[in-house]
Amino acid sequence: GGYAVLKGLQQAMRLPADRMLPSFATLRDFGNTSCSTTWYVMAYMESIEGIKRNQTIMQIGMGGGMKAGVNVWRALRDVKVTHNAWRHLNGRPVTEADLPRPISDPTCRIGGSAAAAAAFAPGDLQAAFGQQFSMQEEVPAH
Repeated sequence: GGYAVLKGLQQAMRLPADRMLPSFATLRDFGNTSCSTTWYVMAYMESIEGIKRNQTIMQIGMGGGMKAGVNVWRALRDVKVTHNAWRHLNGRPVTEADLPRPISDPTCRIGGSAAAAAAFAPGDLQAAFGQQFSMQEEVPAH
């Protein structure tokens, strides 16, 4: 979505700006790319921040009408790759100062993520949603 959608999710979920940067970086560099937006955000995280084994990622996609999808992922291994879409950053993360509008909100105190994807620290899902999420056990690769 656009700026207003991302800000709405940020406020509704009380997310700090640093958890929203991958989503706002995607909006800045690629615009609203419909269903592929969440994958641009995931690629940003893999390219710039890296994803650590057992890190939990929440990926939220919203569409026209009442369409929405949420995925919760747990990394089975460390991931740090440079996706072509983010090569232009040369590994440098986007900061809030790089964005056309501010995203900081002093009322956002819970870590987590939204509006495309971002990393959750342990306990963030429970804190954000008021319930315990159970994760499936890791399935060994064959």
